[in-house]
Amino acid sequence: MVAARDRRGGGLEAGLLAVAIVLGCQALWLVVPVGTLWLLTRLSGDAAVILITGLVVMPLALTAVAWLLGRANRRYVRLVGGRGGWRRGPLEVALPASVTIGILTAIVWFVFFANHMPTGREQLIP
Repeated sequence: MVAARDRRGGGLEAGLLAVAIVLGCQALWLVVPVGTLWLLTRLSGDAAVILITGLVVMPLALTAVAWLLGRANRRYVRLVGGRGGWRRGPLEVALPASVTIGILTAIVWFVFFANHMPTGREQLIP
């Protein structure tokens, strides 16, 4: 009876981890870069400071989210019984799909929504 209760709890945790991994993969390519730039524009008005700080902060933020996704994936594999052999977690499926969605989103934004003025005064983030 206790083992059945533990299995159900592990199944719920594994399901929540799978959802968190899928959402985290989307955040990795869409929310983290835009959020980092948005935050930096609120902290400084100088474009050079934003660019240089972004070159340092954005890779650190992306690395932190990727590390968390890897930990969540390892926990998921342990919960569903991946101890004996190699078992794929949701990260192996969600990450390539999120990269594809991120690239398509960037192309759609660039083609249809970017303000391409001939003066060169595009504003990437309002």
